[in-house]
Amino acid sequence: MEKSIIILQTFGLGDCLFIEPIARKYFDEGYKVIWPVEDKDIWLKDYIKYVDFRKKSEFPMDYEQCRMDYTYEGIPVLPIRFSNPLLRGFAPHYGDDKQNWMLDKYRLLDLPLDMWRSLTWTRNHERENELYDFLKIKEPYSFGNMHYGGGFATYDFGVQTDVQLKKIKDFTLLDWTKIIINADVIHTVETSLVYMIETLPIKAREIHLHPRLPWEGGFTGVKNFISDRWILHPVEL
Repeated sequence: MEKSIIILQTFGLGDCLFIEPIARKYFDEGYKVIWPVEDKDIWLKDYIKYVDFRKKSEFPMDYEQCRMDYTYEGIPVLPIRFSNPLLRGFAPHYGDDKQNWMLDKYRLLDLPLDMWRSLTWTRNHERENELYDFLKIKEPYSFGNMHYGGGFATYDFGVQTDVQLKKIKDFTLLDWTKIIINADVIHTVETSLVYMIETLPIKAREIHLHPRLPWEGGFTGVKNFISDRWILHPVEL
């Protein structure tokens, strides 16, 4: 009989990318990996093809189960969303332990803390080239991103770049991969791009990280595991 596992981490595109290696581990061990995500992120199915992605709105399990023994229709659920409170005894929605949020997703399952660096996806080179040509990019160029929180929040850090990440109809974040790889200089706020940049063969001679103002002035969520090549621009709050 086919083994199945459900991943409980529906939101946060960066969180989903960060734990892709966990999903792949279970797939490689013979599991059918079922992963409900926010409806707007269902496009991930075209890039992480071994996963059976489901729209959260069409997958009615209990998403507030903060425990390791929860099952849905007899299928074990990995409560990765709640890794931090499960490990440290916090209330389910406690949010002040940012320095451990991400790596606790691996600690919960006793997995190597650098395993996230094996993040990968199936690139759509045709769409990447289409986007590159659509933006009429000329090398060398600088690339910037001011958006975080799924694009719903913005921090203008005051640096003008040749190419700015923005929502363009019919293209996803992962379709920006070629542009990210070939940029000469990168400026971004702390967001899902950080995990992409850390795991792609980028050519940039400089990569700059800016905070998520007005909410955060530093980099508590990532500074304990990103590489030292980043030029950090903290802001005193």
